[in-house]
Amino acid sequence: MCLGTGVRGQVCGDRCVETVPIDGAAPTTDGCSNPPVGARHLSRVARAPPGSMISPWGFASPEIHFPPPKPNQNNIDNICSLRRFRPVYELATMASDPSGHHREMARTINQLETVYAKCCAGSDKAACAARSFTPPTNPVPLLQWSQLLVHFCMEPTEKSGASTPCCLKVGAARDTCFASRAIFPNHDREVHFLNLAEVCLKELDILCRSPIEVLKDGPSSILVKALRKNCCKGQTAAKAKKCASGERVRFADQACKKEAKKWSDTHGCCKTTGASCFDTKYLANVKVIAKTPNDINLKQF
Repeated sequence: MCLGTGVRGQVCGDRCVETVPIDGAAPTTDGCSNPPVGARHLSRVARAPPGSMISPWGFASPEIHFPPPKPNQNNIDNICSLRRFRPVYELATMASDPSGHHREMARTINQLETVYAKCCAGSDKAACAARSFTPPTNPVPLLQWSQLLVHFCMEPTEKSGASTPCCLKVGAARDTCFASRAIFPNHDREVHFLNLAEVCLKELDILCRSPIEVLKDGPSSILVKALRKNCCKGQTAAKAKKCASGERVRFADQACKKEAKKWSDTHGCCKTTGASCFDTKYLANVKVIAKTPNDINLKQF
């Protein structure tokens, strides 16, 4: 049981992850153990309805995170540096959205990303993102965060959800309401801290995305490359878990053979026996930036 939820699954940090086999069998966990304090994993994923789109190992397609965080001096670097990892939604694939509500969310986010593409190429990125402007090559003004949300709220109620509290407010109160409801106010949804000492399906679900970057010095990138090369494509859940376990067993020897050429063993793990040194010193909290998929499954809303 998930602690404090009453839902069967596996507790990872403060999130409960439930895997749903593609063959429709009862939900199971993948044997994941708790990550180190501060590690952030996938949000709890609802069981996907029959016929819906799920990832190779049973995770439902990701949801649209709306409203988007308000741009400011504290998150503008993430807004610009993580742009290529954020999804751009294909509105044409959302025809099954009966009310158009989620399509309008996606449209608003896409429009905001267009603003960021222009602003991130300039010198004063934060100031640019906080105002509207007309590009010299395009007579149509690009609207900034606050104005785009005003336009979102002006859509018919069934599309914008205008009956929600934020759309009923005006001016600064509306902006404050939307800003307070952003799930990732620092614009760091694509940043994950993974415990690679025990690679489970939820870690593979992140590691097998493209593009991806490993932002921790040391041998962790060697393990990530091996996992991506051998365990991502054409694997059932059982084979993927077995593959990851095998790569984890071989990891220490492979890493130590490349030590001195590609990394420096500052903790002396290659001089010790057993995997615990690598687990605690190099693999316990690996920072990874991975692309958020854009294959939204509207049946889950």
